[in-house]
Amino acid sequence: MPNLRNYGLYSYVSLAIVFVSGGVAASTIAHPGPANGLIEKVTIFGFIQWLFVIALKMYSSEMTMSSRSVKTRVGAI
Repeated sequence: MPNLRNYGLYSYVSLAIVFVSGGVAASTIAHPGPANGLIEKVTIFGFIQWLFVIALKMYSSEMTMSSRSVKTRVGAI
């Protein structure tokens, strides 16, 4: 499926960003500084954005599948 290749790349990049920023956020807890909140927000935003993209992908695939089934049912009548 060629259209999922870009999505896989996006998922790996998002995963890398979340893990790196999460690790940095965990390590900065020991040494508080002004960037702690920013790093934590990058981690949370990266994960929530990835979930949003998954939801859109699932919704759009559901819509295309339902439109295909409607066309086949109408054609069968």
